[in-house]
Amino acid sequence: MVVLAAHARQVHVEISDTELAQRLEAFVPQVAPSTRGWEALYIEHGLGADLGADLDFLQGRSGSVPARHSH
Repeated sequence: MVVLAAHARQVHVEISDTELAQRLEAFVPQVAPSTRGWEALYIEHGLGADLGADLDFLQGRSGSVPARHSH
């Protein structure tokens, strides 16, 4: 059972510490492999927000001078 107390900003899972530890120990995350498509392209070439949230192979391709009507 999960108890949510929104007004107190609390979530409580009614499970023993032993049971929780056993479940966490047995947990194996399952992630489907990304070998093609946009997801694979993003994983291999995606840059973080601090680097413009772009693809690495597109950096420097647009030029550094903004277009006249870019406002």
